[in-house]
Amino acid sequence: MQKRESRPPVTNAVEEARREAQATLAVERDGVEHRRVHRFLVVMMGLLTLSWLGVFATIAGGELGTLLIVQSIASMTAMTLTTGLAWLGFRLNPHDGPKLVTYVLYIAAIVPTFYFYFSGEFESMALGLVVLPVIMAPMFTSKRHAWGIAISTSALYVGLVTARHYDLIPAGYMVDVHQEAMVRDAVFLSDTVAGFLILIFCVAWLAGETSLDIATSQKELEEEVDNATRRLARANAELNARNRALGEFNAALSHDFKSPLQTALLAAETLIYSQPGLSEEQHKLAESIVNSASRMGSLSGELLKLSLKTDVLGDGECVALKDVFAQVVEDLGARLAESRAELIIDGDLPDVLANPSLLREAVQNLVENALKYGDADAPRIRVEEAVAASGKVAFAIEDNGRGIPEDQRDFVFRPFLRLDRDKDRGDGVGAGLAIVQRIVSVHGGRVRVEEGKVLKGARFVVELSAFGAQETLGG
Repeated sequence: MQKRESRPPVTNAVEEARREAQATLAVERDGVEHRRVHRFLVVMMGLLTLSWLGVFATIAGGELGTLLIVQSIASMTAMTLTTGLAWLGFRLNPHDGPKLVTYVLYIAAIVPTFYFYFSGEFESMALGLVVLPVIMAPMFTSKRHAWGIAISTSALYVGLVTARHYDLIPAGYMVDVHQEAMVRDAVFLSDTVAGFLILIFCVAWLAGETSLDIATSQKELEEEVDNATRRLARANAELNARNRALGEFNAALSHDFKSPLQTALLAAETLIYSQPGLSEEQHKLAESIVNSASRMGSLSGELLKLSLKTDVLGDGECVALKDVFAQVVEDLGARLAESRAELIIDGDLPDVLANPSLLREAVQNLVENALKYGDADAPRIRVEEAVAASGKVAFAIEDNGRGIPEDQRDFVFRPFLRLDRDKDRGDGVGAGLAIVQRIVSVHGGRVRVEEGKVLKGARFVVELSAFGAQETLGG
């Protein structure tokens, strides 16, 4: 079967919380950008509507000549088409919204600059349209675009008046024959250009400063998120180190327990079968020692298993869940027959990317748990494929027992802890489900418990990586 390279799995809750926080932040940032682009387009359409009304009112008043009417309508038409196309592009691809806003603002500055010049530089509506994009840039894009628009319009205007000075292009519409010499005069041109530059760049500076608090707050928020991410990363590394140290300690402790426990167990059993025999009270005490030592040995063994599950996984491979269940049923055949249990696999089971031996142990623990806590007289176990998140597959194991109350479902995965009502069921130490959760976790999956759908007992759902959906385990 195909092998995959392994990498250290990310199993820490802090790392998972960090990923969730980053995903939430990205969604919120996209939402903010979407709303800002939508607001900009609404504002532009509103301004264009008012501008069209102004043009029509002026035309109706008979105050504009034919040439200026044509210039006004052409300018407004160009801006309306530009904004309409931007709106269409935004609807088709919202992610292009910020770029479309920038394009519209630059065009909304360039077109009115021509209109401002050819109207004779005395048309107030044209001057307002030139200034407006400079004001809007820090609100809907960034401060640097306010300066960019100011520089672009200034360069265009300086080029136009320079060309007029050298008779390369005509003067504006409202300049009559008596003013021709004046508007081409160098002093007049310098005063006009100076006034235009002062107006545009002062507006750019003031607009940028007005939005500085918003930009600063956003920057501070981004820095705070970055700092929090770094703190979480350090905490994650520290907790991983502690987990490794704790695993090593658990393994050493479990190993060191074996010899004294075996000695105590052997001594107690020797007392029980020694001659002459013990008194009834002494016999009970010896049996109590044997039982306690046996339980402690089981606890030590389960503790060792838990510590080993924190190690790095070996290579993952394609594992057929139907084969895993077949092996488990074969291994537990005697117990299933003795308890008259019925195990049903309903439908096909998916293939997963997993470590075969660890997955088999997890499945066996789940089947044993269903066998132990199912109906005492006729336990039934049902296995089926379950719904999973994208890139994952899932299977479910449910029993016909009493189920697990909703407020206690997280509790069952804690190591060496059992529900009070179940302490008389079986001889385990309460580590089976903890081991299942650890195995599933190091595979990058999830396990949860819910109410059974068919058998109405406990239903354990395990999500694992689908084979081929990702390159390594634990991702």
